[in-house]
Amino acid sequence: MATTAMTSAYGRVLRLPGALAFSVSGLVARMPMSMVSLGIVLLVSTRNGSYSLAGTVSAAFLVANASFAILQARLIDRLGQSRVLPTAALGFAGGLLALMLFVELDLPAPWPHLAAAAAGATLPQIGSSIRARWSHLVEDKRDLPRTPSPEGTQAAEPC
Repeated sequence: MATTAMTSAYGRVLRLPGALAFSVSGLVARMPMSMVSLGIVLLVSTRNGSYSLAGTVSAAFLVANASFAILQARLIDRLGQSRVLPTAALGFAGGLLALMLFVELDLPAPWPHLAAAAAGATLPQIGSSIRARWSHLVEDKRDLPRTPSPEGTQAAEPC
């Protein structure tokens, strides 16, 4: 019974104009968040046999992402998604291409680390962009699907 109510609530919200399109796009766009660091470890360790170097290059990506995510989200709020996200996506792609090139050319540290940091710093912040779209689209937050919290009260489903 509760599952049917939740499903209908999701259906109602996803029928709002544009909601399904940006939700599916957001799902696809979030995939690199978990896979890039694994890809970096696999690429670097396969090419030079060093898990130590692979771990530090992956860490450079993750630390740069954590360091610049809030700044990028603020820029998105200030300048708009259409101005920031394409630039970030180009920077992200350029950083990853440089990383792959540097690893293939067997360039020494810090070159792979710098390329990984550039990619991490420019990883498009899709989560904050999707949340902003939901906030704009759904004026009454009571319309968002709710899930039971551990205390038995209703909590809004995170976007």
